[in-house]
Amino acid sequence: MKEPLADITTRILQSSGIDQEIEAVRRLSAFYSRFVSGGQSHAQQEKGNEVLLRGGIALSSYDAAICLDEFIRTARFLKGTHLALRELLKRFPGQKLNILYAGCGPYATLILPLLPLFSPDQLDVLLLDINQDSLHSVASIISAAGLKEYTIAMQQADAIRYQSPESRPLHLIVSETMFYALIREPQVSITQNLAPQLQQGGILIPEEINLDLVYTFHGEEPYLKSTDPYPTGLPYEHRVHAGNLFSITKELDFYRTNHSPGIFESGLYELPSDFSATPDLCIHTHLRIFGEVILHSAESSITNPYCVASLYNLQEYTHVGLIYDFNDLPQWTYKAKGQKI
Repeated sequence: MKEPLADITTRILQSSGIDQEIEAVRRLSAFYSRFVSGGQSHAQQEKGNEVLLRGGIALSSYDAAICLDEFIRTARFLKGTHLALRELLKRFPGQKLNILYAGCGPYATLILPLLPLFSPDQLDVLLLDINQDSLHSVASIISAAGLKEYTIAMQQADAIRYQSPESRPLHLIVSETMFYALIREPQVSITQNLAPQLQQGGILIPEEINLDLVYTFHGEEPYLKSTDPYPTGLPYEHRVHAGNLFSITKELDFYRTNHSPGIFESGLYELPSDFSATPDLCIHTHLRIFGEVILHSAESSITNPYCVASLYNLQEYTHVGLIYDFNDLPQWTYKAKGQKI
């Protein structure tokens, strides 16, 4: 089964354009379906093992499993992770790469399909997940897909608190544990814990998460629905880009510039005097997976636009600032200032 998986993954990596990406990842989804019984894997049967952490919600095994079928997202993450692995083999010649996949889910989608493209002596993989059901599922897939020759360990743990042993310096960390605008899920808390554990020259996937403040009409913006592989519509022609709220990389500069633990507070943005065409205050997210591999706004559920407030509720004010609190359940609030006379 390793050879068919290698062929499927190669098709994904060679895909050009959204149509080819969708078709290639459909093949991967069909490959995984071979390991299900009665139309459902044991991971998909488990819908109630969602875990509320101090830092966000860890998805149930079922919700983590269906992420595979966001075809554009899966294709871009696999492309970016593959490029990162190739780059690391150049940076660390002759070394076996230590990989940590935090929040691997029941399929370990962003690492397992890539393994047949590398030799077993190149990679040492640790799959981390808080749900034991997900790890049981991954173990069965590793066996059925003929990947047991690779060094793959599994550990049930909270990635927000996990500490890698000094004997295993990390070359690559992969974690896709986010929702749009970084609400609900623990991507930021996981990054805050794990990124400093990368050795010098190591790579974090995604390499950069960018959040922008936009004045727009939220209902007219492109949006990816779970029932449709393509985002709906074209970019809203009247949107106004107010500025970059912050960017998250392995350096975590956005966090160090703030004084309150677990809180980011933006500067003040001037509110438009005429917002008839742009009545909503929104956050747009896009990811640089690695290098030139980008996941744009509305190409996935995790980069769908997020509406913070209606400008009609702020029309008595001149400026607005945004606050992101990821101490418990990550969420955005705002504060309006400069009341008009």
